[in-house]
Amino acid sequence: MALKFGVLHSSVSPLALSLLEHVRHLDAHGYDCLWVPLIHSDLLFDISTETHHLKLGVSCHVDDGDAASIAETIIRLHHKIPNRIYVGIDALGDRKRITTVIEKLQVILPSTIPISIQSQASPAGAQLAGTYGLGLISIAATTPGGFNALSPSWDIYQRNCGDLNADRQRWALAGPVHIAETKKAAYQQVEQGLTHWIEHVQATEKIDLIHLPSDPVKSLIANDLAVIGTPRDAIRQIKRLRKASGGFGCFLQTNHGWTDKQSTLRSDELFAQRVMPVFQ
Repeated sequence: MALKFGVLHSSVSPLALSLLEHVRHLDAHGYDCLWVPLIHSDLLFDISTETHHLKLGVSCHVDDGDAASIAETIIRLHHKIPNRIYVGIDALGDRKRITTVIEKLQVILPSTIPISIQSQASPAGAQLAGTYGLGLISIAATTPGGFNALSPSWDIYQRNCGDLNADRQRWALAGPVHIAETKKAAYQQVEQGLTHWIEHVQATEKIDLIHLPSDPVKSLIANDLAVIGTPRDAIRQIKRLRKASGGFGCFLQTNHGWTDKQSTLRSDELFAQRVMPVFQ
């Protein structure tokens, strides 16, 4: 099946360039979606009318407010760009609060606004998504734990929502990517920002990436956790994820802020030109 492609900005990923510039760039190069945390909702209103076809995903956490306040923001965005807003609910947090938010959003929001559960490696995310008939976003798909959980996650999702409703097109997998014309160039471009990112993610997201060695770039590559190299490396990673998962609908590049603006934009261009067409 043809894949869709997008970019996922997490709460711990610093913007290496202005969000407005990034939106215009992704839109011009045929990306399907961009996910941004609800805490940046003011920016979402600014950028929403700058896109022609790019869909905007809003990542929400139960600590962002109650369902009514979240829904108000989503509906206002929906009115600005109808049928181009997605909602993602973080599976981390108090289970009762999460289910309350899900149930209320399903009542308040128009049925044309898709809702997904954003999950790491825990089976709870897949169970929630299946139980409520929502999409599933595996945000840690390339970490060792997340990768090993791909097939079991789909089994849990399918079991909870029923075979007839289990649509792999509603499953997105995410992982960090930075590519350049050569491996050497890619390595050099990420060196400055990579160590800080690893420390920050491990401290704030509680995701065990790697113990920082003398060469974190090579360690991330050796573990297949990140693509740092050329378009061929990105193609190999997506094929690897397809095989392990059995199939999914969208690949999201995790925005990481490892590089400067021009290197980030060039990586996005190379990905659109040489990686996306292989899977479309």
